Amino acid sequence: MEDPYVYETINKPSRRDAEEYLAKISMKWKTQDARVLDIGCGGGGLTTSVLKKFIPKNFKRLVGCDRSQNSVDFALQHYRSDKIQFIKFDIQDVLPDELKENFDHILSFYVFHWAQRQVTAFTNVYNMLAEGGNCLLLFLGRSRYFELFEELSRTPKWGAALKDIREFLTPYYDSQDPAGEVRTMMEQIGFKDIDVKADYRTYRHEGGVDEFKTVMKCLNPFDGLNDRWDEFMDECVKLDPDSGTFKYQLIVAYGSK
Repeated sequence: MEDPYVYETINKPSRRDAEEYLAKISMKWKTQDARVLDIGCGGGGLTTSVLKKFIPKNFKRLVGCDRSQNSVDFALQHYRSDKIQFIKFDIQDVLPDELKENFDHILSFYVFHWAQRQVTAFTNVYNMLAEGGNCLLLFLGRSRYFELFEELSRTPKWGAALKDIREFLTPYYDSQDPAGEVRTMMEQIGFKDIDVKADYRTYRHEGGVDEFKTVMKCLNPFDGLNDRWDEFMDECVKLDPDSGTFKYQLIVAYGSK
């Protein structure tokens, strides 16, 4: 992530959806000494502001993990406390022993669409849960943003810079039934009480197209675009003048162990 501070201030869709679905879904929180993990915590703002509204007040430990050392360092500097910790960990990596069966509740917002190894990521979640624990994972299916990048990747001008486009697109980009695929995968891993759905949603950025450009710059995974970012974003906007409105499919996955 290029700038955790900037992303903290404009990452509003994930905050809105996190609050809405945490209020909707019964997490069956552990009432005493809950151990909670936030996967893909970024700079820690959502972890400490949104999640703390919903987790039990007498929680034992709240841990945020992220694959970006830059984000973890930012979170440690601004949000660490006696009960709140941050660690570097990619959910697709080999699971360390100290994380196994170590959490009662695992949450993640707008992260799992980045994981190309979905079975590994979901298996790690299952193995990190203690017996009786549960998880709530919100991530993107198809979205207009993905479509814009994919469309430009097929042009001679941007093809080379976007040659790794499949690593950017959600694994469910071409899926006709992403909720069904996720549900089947979770069943095979061993999850219980599974509930998966795909909701279609819209979020209008308060800052319009300019805010859209800033959000995408924070998330840009393509080194080949670094020096051409403004030009690339201008072409995205030409393809979709309403790109200040985020139109997307949100996959909501709940399960227990």
